[in-house]
Amino acid sequence: MKKYIVLLIVFILLTSCQTVRSYKPYAVYETVYFSLPNVDSEVTASIGDEIISIGSYETALAVHILKNTESGSVKKGIYFASGIYRYENLTMYRFDGSGIARYVRAGESHDSWIEYNDFDKTLFVTNDTAAGFGREQIFDYLLDENTVMNSDSAYKQSLIFLGKEGAKIKIGYREYKQDLERPSFTNDINYDLSESDIITYKNASLQIITVNNSSIKYKVLSNF
Repeated sequence: MKKYIVLLIVFILLTSCQTVRSYKPYAVYETVYFSLPNVDSEVTASIGDEIISIGSYETALAVHILKNTESGSVKKGIYFASGIYRYENLTMYRFDGSGIARYVRAGESHDSWIEYNDFDKTLFVTNDTAAGFGREQIFDYLLDENTVMNSDSAYKQSLIFLGKEGAKIKIGYREYKQDLERPSFTNDINYDLSESDIITYKNASLQIITVNNSSIKYKVLSNF
C-alpha cells in the first residue's frame, strides 16, 4: 500500500507541473516475413503438419494483462498501444481495448484506457472525467514490443502432409488471411512417387526421402 501511495505521488508531482508537450497515435509496427523450413534442410513431419510455409505478419507494442484487476476495470487479455504522450521529463504509452470497462460517474459514462509510465515503469487504468483523473494501478502484466497483431497484412501460404496411399502421397495447399483459411484457394493434390521423388507446387519444391501413412521425411529444395 505504501509503495502504491509513493508511486502515485511521484506521478502527480511529475505530471501536475507540466502539460502534455505532444500526443500522437502509436504507429510503430514491424512487418516480419518468414519462409519455413530453410532451403536445403531435411525435416520430418507427421500427418496433418505443415511441411512448408511462407508469409508475413505484423508486430507492435502491447501490454499483456495476466489476470483481471481486483475492481474488474480491466479484463485479462492483450491490449495494443494506441498513442504516445510526451511530457517534459517522461513518456507515457496509451493502450486501448474492449476489455477495459467504461467509467461511470454521476450517471455519466466515460472512456477508460491503460497507461504505461516509461519513467517509473508503472501501469495504470485511468479515465478522464470532469472531476479529474481516476486511477488504479495494475501489477500483473507483461510489456512486449513484438506482440503479433491480427492485421490485414497477415498472410500465409502452406503445404500440408495429408497421408499416403500406395505409391501416392496427398498434399494440401492452404492460404490464410488474418489467420483465417481462404476456402476458394484450398487445393488437395496427389503425387505419384513411382514417377519421381520430387514434388512441386507453384514455386515450392520438395524431395521426398521416406514416407508412410503417418509421417514424412523430406528435403526442402525451394519455397513458394
